[in-house]
Amino acid sequence: YATVPASAVTTFLDVIAHVRGSLHEVRSPLLVLHSSRDATVPHGNAHEIMRAVASEDKQAVIFEEGRHLMTVGRWLDTIEPPIVEFLMRMDRGARRDSRTNAGPS
Repeated sequence: YATVPASAVTTFLDVIAHVRGSLHEVRSPLLVLHSSRDATVPHGNAHEIMRAVASEDKQAVIFEEGRHLMTVGRWLDTIEPPIVEFLMRMDRGARRDSRTNAGPS
C-alpha cells in the first residue's frame, strides 16, 4: 500500500496486543505453518504462538521455501500435505472419541 492511515496502524497494534495476551486461552488442536523467508511476519512468531497456547495437540511446521501468504499461488502444493495430514488426524480422533463417548444406547 502506498499509504496507511495512522489510525489503522494503531488498531492493528491493539489487535496484536490483544491476541498475544489471549493466546493462553487457545485449547483447540492447532497447526501453525510459517515460512522462514516470510519478510512480513518473523517466523519467531510461530514459536511464540506454540509456547503461549494451551492446546495439548499443537504442531508447528517452518518451511524453508515460500514467503508470506503461502496459501496463495505456487506454495499451496508445499503446505497442502501437512494440512491434509493434520485434518485427517483430527478426523480420526473425532471418530474415535465419538465411539468412546457415545454413552449407553
